[in-house]
Amino acid sequence: MNKTVKVKIGYKEYSLASDNEASVIASTERVNEQLEHLKKSLGNLPEETLAILAALNLAENDIKNENIMKDSVNYLQKELRNMSNLLKEAIS
Repeated sequence: MNKTVKVKIGYKEYSLASDNEASVIASTERVNEQLEHLKKSLGNLPEETLAILAALNLAENDIKNENIMKDSVNYLQKELRNMSNLLKEAIS
């Protein structure tokens, strides 16, 4: 069931509908951390520019994590096949 969660991103407040309040809050914290990091490293840029850069950085991190997960799944599948083959050979 969706619940309205009030969050503050940058200097604006938003009311967001979600069925997982903790996830929305954690996501908001991550966005705000990214915005603060960009403000410190890039200086006084317009909020819109910082928001776009933060979104791009977070998306890039998400893609990197997806690739790591895919690589891990592929590795585990390969290892399970190897173990299965070894067991078949041991039984035969």
